[in-house]
Amino acid sequence: MLSSLKILWNSLKMALQELRVNKLRTFLSLPGITIGIFCIIAVLTVTDSMESSIRKDLNSLGTNVIYVEKWPWDGGGEWWQYVNRPQPKYQEVRQIRDKVGSADAVTFTFSTGGRKVEYGSDYMDQVALIATSADLDKMQTIELAAGRYFSPRNSTAVPMR
Repeated sequence: MLSSLKILWNSLKMALQELRVNKLRTFLSLPGITIGIFCIIAVLTVTDSMESSIRKDLNSLGTNVIYVEKWPWDGGGEWWQYVNRPQPKYQEVRQIRDKVGSADAVTFTFSTGGRKVEYGSDYMDQVALIATSADLDKMQTIELAAGRYFSPRNSTAVPMR
């Protein structure tokens, strides 16, 4: 034990003596080491943050979920490949709900943007509207700022395309 402490003490004294003798090398090495450590920490922080953000976004889509849409999510391909695809209809949601007994939830979402919304003499331009049926909360976690889901009575009373 005593010999180990003696070796450690001699090593520390020798290191401090080398630092005093080679002041320029010490002065130039310390910023280089500091910058290197900072860069490694910054890269690890950015990659961890990106991974966390991607995982959060993917988890918000839900697990074991199938989305049927006219346009691809990634915007890939040329527009003319998708323009002739049929727009999903609300009646198809009913068919899926009836025919796929193992589905826990089936929902329909419709969105449009850049619309003028009027109520009496008041209006708003460039409004984005998103309408969805009642099961969306079972598929995704969404915080509504205002509004409510359509009830089954609403969805049968309002003709949807």
